[in-house]
Amino acid sequence: YMISKNRTHVYAGSLFFEHFHMLHPQTYLTQARAKIPSSFLSKLPENVPVIFNILFSYSHAENDMKTRYTQRYAPKNIIYPEVKGSWATNCFAGEISGSLPIELSDSYVLDKFVPFLKAQMIYGEQESFQEPTSEGRAFESSHLLNLSLPIGVKFESVFGNDQDTFDLMLAYSPDVFRVNPHCTTSL
Repeated sequence: YMISKNRTHVYAGSLFFEHFHMLHPQTYLTQARAKIPSSFLSKLPENVPVIFNILFSYSHAENDMKTRYTQRYAPKNIIYPEVKGSWATNCFAGEISGSLPIELSDSYVLDKFVPFLKAQMIYGEQESFQEPTSEGRAFESSHLLNLSLPIGVKFESVFGNDQDTFDLMLAYSPDVFRVNPHCTTSL
């Protein structure tokens, strides 16, 4: 048995970039001389916005842990000292996404339909460390790597003089590649 207290100081930051581009499907298809009926072309929107996002995040954490081992199972006349351990963790995360907001003019409930696709990557590492006493534990370093490809759709509605919004997002986020962390701890 033991009682541990951990204190962590985390430093984190993110950078976000967004690019907005307007597509013109009627113009593109007309100029390409596509054999598409004009009745169909007239139903296409004149402008279709496309949004691309890039997000990068980093965090660093400094951990300090104090552990007091119980005396319950200690040999007689042995008192275990308080043990201290310190280690750092680093995490890098990135995301690239694209979405295609589509205005729904014929709907009474929904104002916008936004399909999206993302590529997300995260890497986290924990440094190895050892508690500096003969009774102290040793922890090996470990890391996590994950790549996922979320795909989904977002529904948006605006109510009450454009002051209130309702959003519903449905997404599926499969892991394409994953390395789970493994940390061996020894006494």
